[in-house]
Amino acid sequence: MNFDLKEDAKKGIEVHFDAALEKVYNHKRFVPSLVSECIEGKRNDISSFNNKEKQGIQHFANILYYLSFKNSRRASKHGMAREFVKELEKKLKIPETLISQKRMQTSKQSNEFREKEENNSKNNVTNYSIFINSYEDFVTYLAEKTVPQFLDELGEIGDIKKVEEIIENYIEEEYLPGQPQRDSFAILLEKLKINARDLWKKSPMEEQISFVFLSNKKYLFVGKTMIKESATISEIIVKAVTIVVKSNIKPDETIEKLLSFFAFKFGITAKAFFKDSRKYNKLVKNI
Repeated sequence: MNFDLKEDAKKGIEVHFDAALEKVYNHKRFVPSLVSECIEGKRNDISSFNNKEKQGIQHFANILYYLSFKNSRRASKHGMAREFVKELEKKLKIPETLISQKRMQTSKQSNEFREKEENNSKNNVTNYSIFINSYEDFVTYLAEKTVPQFLDELGEIGDIKKVEEIIENYIEEEYLPGQPQRDSFAILLEKLKINARDLWKKSPMEEQISFVFLSNKKYLFVGKTMIKESATISEIIVKAVTIVVKSNIKPDETIEKLLSFFAFKFGITAKAFFKDSRKYNKLVKNI
């Protein structure tokens, strides 16, 4: 039996190794070169990996395991995941404690559950909506789906026109001579005590939801993946609120403050937005 498990694990790794590298490269570009260093024997000690690199190896293992046993009963064999980790550790020449078997299995189960729910939804002719448990799940999910598919299956919370109406409510009735004219969104940010320079980043943030303003264009990113480019802030806000509510992926503190304001306006409960015991603050409620 152990021989069969070992052969199944080795076959899965060899057949899907390059495909997994290609898919993980779209989200963590450093991983392929890191894997090469491992195979060359340059990373055989746990102390040679920083936290980012440890996460990168785990992401790669998650995707490789998922591709190797997608829609296969072999993964349910007792000891299969353990044998898979052993064989991958041998191939990569890495310490035994680097890859978490449990996280690898959980990631695969999450993807299979989403696929099952999607199929049930199609059979029942109902709208399909997903929930992303972690950034790792997001990376594994996009190993099989495109960003447009992700947005379609995620659904949408809120309404772009409503966001536009909310923003347009904030206008200055009078401008003093020499005072620069500000748009409604700038006034809203001021009332929320948000600095625009803190809101907009020059480059995406690792494993977080971020707003990027580059070459006079607005972007929404999740990790290093560009989710949306839009000329209007309203569309980006709706997509971002949806991702926050339908995932456990966190925005930074500044973006969270802005999105919490719109989530409150949409009638979303604080628990659904924050995923903890926090409440909407008075500033958000009273503007």
